[in-house]
Amino acid sequence: MSNAPAGPPRGDTVRWVITGGLLVLAVLCVGWIVVRTVSGKVHAPFGSPPEDAFSVTFALVPAFTALDVLALIGLGVWILRTPVPGAVGFFGRWLGKALLFLGLGAVVIIFFFVTCLAVPAL
Repeated sequence: MSNAPAGPPRGDTVRWVITGGLLVLAVLCVGWIVVRTVSGKVHAPFGSPPEDAFSVTFALVPAFTALDVLALIGLGVWILRTPVPGAVGFFGRWLGKALLFLGLGAVVIIFFFVTCLAVPAL
């Protein structure tokens, strides 16, 4: 008894194009963070009031938020793709993918915002 021959691999061309575009945007976001950090606009002088240090810390929040959104779109492109038609456990696969996406998304958001708070402290 033999199995039916495997079909051609599913094309990931669109996913790679989207990922490349997201990577270019992520490099621009990192450049934005580096320029803001090097220019001194995100450093509060020593001994400044806490509200100044607080507002300076949140000067990078838009850049890190953009990185979060790009990372979540990238995760969605690669994780939330449709399973092969007729696959066993169709509902379970979608549930697993959704839970994986939510877990990794939470980790990405936590990591980037912790980084956002740590970069100005350097």
